[in-house]
Amino acid sequence: MLAIEKRVKLLTKKLVIATIAVLSFTSCSEEEPIVKSEYIVGRWVLADGKSVPALNLHENNTYEFEISSNADKNVKGNYTYSKYVLTLKNLFDIVYVVTFKNDNEIVLDEISNTAAPDVLHLVRD
Repeated sequence: MLAIEKRVKLLTKKLVIATIAVLSFTSCSEEEPIVKSEYIVGRWVLADGKSVPALNLHENNTYEFEISSNADKNVKGNYTYSKYVLTLKNLFDIVYVVTFKNDNEIVLDEISNTAAPDVLHLVRD
């Protein structure tokens, strides 16, 4: 009888440890946002409601940076996005670190030292 009780206690301890490990892993996983390129795809405008400048990121990894209402002044090119880093490619690369506030709001911090805006607070249009 004593041997059975010891086995039950040992099994119970193992189950508790396994449960804690699974719960710890699950809770850590849920806190980290999912990073997929489709979350960055779309038309983004300034959070203050102005329609220009706007950044339009297409699924085929091309972009259009609308800097004025005149379409001739818009900048077009290709972009890459990986691990929270967005690189807009044209004559030179503009590199932004992307911070997701939620699925429809991002903050871009420029780290490439160009004439581009240092910080853009954007919402999905």
